[in-house]
Amino acid sequence: MPLKMKHVRNLIIGTFTDKNADLFWRNVGTTLPINTDVTAWKFCHCLHIMLRDGHPNALQDSHRHISRIKDTGQHFRHLTHGYGRLIKRYCELLVAKLHFHQHYPRFPGTLSVTPEELEALAENDANN
Repeated sequence: MPLKMKHVRNLIIGTFTDKNADLFWRNVGTTLPINTDVTAWKFCHCLHIMLRDGHPNALQDSHRHISRIKDTGQHFRHLTHGYGRLIKRYCELLVAKLHFHQHYPRFPGTLSVTPEELEALAENDANN
C-alpha cells in the first residue's frame, strides 16, 4: 500500500506548527520499527516528502539524523530481491540531499527557484 497522503499532510502541517521536525524524529525512533523492507521504503518516501514540502527547519533537524538514514540503507543493502537495493539507493539520495542543503542553505527543500531567485542566490555573478 502506498503512503496515505492524509497522514503525510498532517506530518507537513506538524512541521510548520512546531517549526521543526523533532516530533517526527522522536516518533521514528520509538514507535516506528523499521525492520521490514516495506516499512523502510515508506519511511524513506515519507522523509523525502517532509524534506521537500515541510518547514525549512526540517532540513536542519534531519541533518542530525544522517547516521540513522545511513544505517537504514546499510541494513537493507544485502537484500538482492524486493526493495533492498532501492532502499539503499533511496537512503543515499536522502543523505546527498541533506548534504546539499547543508552546503547551500539558501535553496528551498523543493529545489524550485525562479530565475530571479537563482540570480540572487548566485549573488548576480554568472561564475557562481
